[in-house]
Amino acid sequence: MRYCIEYHPNPDCMTIHLDHILTKNMIESYDSPEPYGSEVARPSFVTDIFQINGVEKVWVKSYSIGIVKGSVFEWDEIRTRTLSAIQSNFDPTDPMVEVRPAKSPTEAELRHIEGLRGMFSFDPDLV
Repeated sequence: MRYCIEYHPNPDCMTIHLDHILTKNMIESYDSPEPYGSEVARPSFVTDIFQINGVEKVWVKSYSIGIVKGSVFEWDEIRTRTLSAIQSNFDPTDPMVEVRPAKSPTEAELRHIEGLRGMFSFDPDLV
């Protein structure tokens, strides 16, 4: 299974992108280790991820898993154990292979994008 890790400006958030479909729903969000209310049965890999010390929240999209950790915890163990939980819940014989993330835009590309945004902006007072 191929994966790519994306870190966010918030150091307590991480997303793992996978080449395996995880859900057919738009997004599933889990805020606690235990299901509550009328929550549908959660996937077993989500239950396994919540067994990792420091995990506070998990969200699942079609091809990605997002995790929020407590600020005092480090990503090393959480990342390793999360990848293990994913692998064991899907295909334990398929090795986890990290692929390079998509390249970040250059400064010139970012300036071009900002210029395009300016062309399409509008003054709400004129509407």
